Amino acid sequence: GTPEAIAALKAALTSGSDELRVAVAEGLGECTSPDCAIALLGLLKDPSDAIVQAAIRGLAQLGTPEAVTALAQLLNDPLRSGDLRSEAATGLGSITGPGAMQALAHAAMTLADEDLMPQVLNAIGGRDFSETRSFFQQYMGSAVSSDLRVAAVESLWQAKGDPSAFLAGYLSASDAEVRASAAWAMSATDTAGNFGPQLLAALQGEQDADVRRRLYQALGNQMSFDTSTALALVQRETDPTARVAG
Repeated sequence: GTPEAIAALKAALTSGSDELRVAVAEGLGECTSPDCAIALLGLLKDPSDAIVQAAIRGLAQLGTPEAVTALAQLLNDPLRSGDLRSEAATGLGSITGPGAMQALAHAAMTLADEDLMPQVLNAIGGRDFSETRSFFQQYMGSAVSSDLRVAAVESLWQAKGDPSAFLAGYLSASDAEVRASAAWAMSATDTAGNFGPQLLAALQGEQDADVRRRLYQALGNQMSFDTSTALALVQRETDPTARVAG
């Protein structure tokens, strides 16, 4: 962060190879000098996508309000490539604070590019669930496609905190893919749940074999459940893949 170091980095950004410039851009994210932030913002206009992606990662590491604004603008810019916009969404997802969350929530509700939406939802899903719960409640209640509902539910496997209670509410959804996604996310969360009885009840009435497979997997991530009931269900299971999961 010294003036001499920043001058050397700026020189490398001007004349260095793309590989070196990528390394410099990412390294600038560790610098608290305003000059470093200005340099990173300038790199967002670089003709090389690799340099822009590195600048996005650097800005995400800075996590300043100015970085949030710049990444949000890039995310919402239809003239930018999908890869760059996805990188911006990922960067916003790593920045703590309400500003980044607001930018992601706005994008999720307004962007018309459905191909980009899973990355936006994934960025939101990795945040603390206490921060994102209200968003997911609103999103799942809105008129979005089945694919996006599935993407929203699946994104919660990585949530900080425990989204199991929210996910359990979708074990009875009318859409079998949403039910399967909710069960899969419950099976993959870091926190073991306390929803054994609900999963067993869902298994007893589930007609879709793939959903049953996911429900059995989710059962393995619960603190406890009635093993005799589970064993009886496995013994009656007609689908080989679901039975193996059980």
